Amino acid sequence: MLKKILPILFFFIGVQADATLIDQVDYTTDTVTGLDWYDLSFTVNKSYDTVVANLRSGGLYEGWSIATHEQISSLYDAAGGTGPYLNSSGHQAVFQILQPIWGGVSAGIWANTLNYGSLKQGIVLRSFGRSNFYTDNFSDPSSGNSHTGTALVKITSFAIPEPSTIALMGTVLFGLGFVSRRKIHV
Repeated sequence: MLKKILPILFFFIGVQADATLIDQVDYTTDTVTGLDWYDLSFTVNKSYDTVVANLRSGGLYEGWSIATHEQISSLYDAAGGTGPYLNSSGHQAVFQILQPIWGGVSAGIWANTLNYGSLKQGIVLRSFGRSNFYTDNFSDPSSGNSHTGTALVKITSFAIPEPSTIALMGTVLFGLGFVSRRKIHV
């Protein structure tokens, strides 16, 4: 029995849960975080206020919510970046991966995030590999901007377990195999 269980155990321990970004045409799925990202091309040139108004039932973006800076950072990490994404350079590879599947204009990915009162927030990933997190008047929430979109996200049920979870499952299988082989002597 142990000979049957060992290959299964090594399979589970050896599996890595790497981030995979899947282009679903209108949105991109991050399989590790379990988040879907609505393509920025659908919110570019729409004001933040217009996007917010269309999040409610029957709206154009029903079922989606505005992403946080932390969620966008996790998307950039999944694309191979290393944060923090605050006035930093060296993210050329991230831009080249995300721009074709998540959207943005050719010069950069410019995304509004959650707006706290009068504080306008967003994150920029430029084509030359520089990222900035901004909290200024870069994109007025009440007016559209031809190169700025609003990052929309929703939770999907598709997520790959972490390596520690897979290792735990393997250990349990190993233990069950070991216990089933033991004979009880009276």
